[in-house]
Amino acid sequence: MSGSQVPAAAAADYDAIIGENVHQLMWRSRETQTSLAPRLGIGQSALSLKLRGARPWSSNEIAMVALHFRVSIGDLFVAGGTAAPASEAPRSTV
Repeated sequence: MSGSQVPAAAAADYDAIIGENVHQLMWRSRETQTSLAPRLGIGQSALSLKLRGARPWSSNEIAMVALHFRVSIGDLFVAGGTAAPASEAPRSTV
């Protein structure tokens, strides 16, 4: 394994952490899977799998989620659900 690769177990952990944080952001903003999924270019069922950590998040999807909810990309990787949307400013239409 090269120095830039992440072990599969760690990558799966990050997918679950990101999914949990995205789910919390969705809950706080009352966003549904049906409305968020097309913004990411995926179907609702694929988003559901990502939220549960059963499917990996792409870097593009992570960036689009961060932009949509106005949080930093780094916030999505913090275990414990610390990601919080920026004020009540309008969200991006990504």
